[in-house]
Amino acid sequence: MSKSFLDTSVLRPLLTSSKRVKKYYQETLHDGRYYSAYIRMEFLRGYISGCIDFYFLLSMPHYETFSEALLVWSNNFQIRSHKNMEIMLANIISYRKLSDDKEGSKRAIADYIRRLVGKLHLLCKDVGQDSTYCPKGILRIDFDPEKIEESLRKFQLEIKDNSAYLNCRVNYFVKNNKKDIFDKIANSHDQMKENDRRRKGFEKIACKIKEIKTDKDITCAYCSKIGDAIIAALSLSLSDCTLEHTDYAFDYLCPIVGQEHRLHPNEVKILEKVA
Repeated sequence: MSKSFLDTSVLRPLLTSSKRVKKYYQETLHDGRYYSAYIRMEFLRGYISGCIDFYFLLSMPHYETFSEALLVWSNNFQIRSHKNMEIMLANIISYRKLSDDKEGSKRAIADYIRRLVGKLHLLCKDVGQDSTYCPKGILRIDFDPEKIEESLRKFQLEIKDNSAYLNCRVNYFVKNNKKDIFDKIANSHDQMKENDRRRKGFEKIACKIKEIKTDKDITCAYCSKIGDAIIAALSLSLSDCTLEHTDYAFDYLCPIVGQEHRLHPNEVKILEKVA
């Protein structure tokens, strides 16, 4: 049976997007849907952590309402942070639990985070093996209704801990276990001649791989810059699978590593197509 190995770019909309986008993926993906601990880590770090950041911004005593905190957040210069907040707001609004009441909004956000993290394993299966052994990929949020802020703060400290790489095997995975694959990615970049703007993401990854030194550790920050290449290599551990993604980088990475893959349209294009 064919299986779908979900990149973070597909896992996130499958969990958080509108009903029509979710319907697209439910109809398009194979019945066997899988993710790994590393991909879970990317989702927690890239999306859940952003939702928690806003929760703590809203908790600051000098902001009296949700709209005040949102106004401050809107001045955040990071595009990804804006996108994450817009997605979270769309979801909470759909549950009709959002108001300008500060404490009510905080409860709605905390409940949204709790349900979303708990929902992950219901939509897809963990492959049960992840050669990076990323400790952030197995983090859990211990929700205590009496100590919500304490629970979220503990998780934030763990997901943002840049020393976590000392307890994983990503260095061995890249430099030893899958060295031939990462060398091939770096060398393929040198051999490509065409000028294609869609290739820029791949080029950045390949250049970062070329910079890796055997005597230097791959830190959490550095790991995040080559994450797509790590996911492409990890997908090889699941037999008879298609790597499902929306990132163009995989259009270059997957042929290099010998992995079947499928590029999906982004959420806007999906909605335009089904409108």
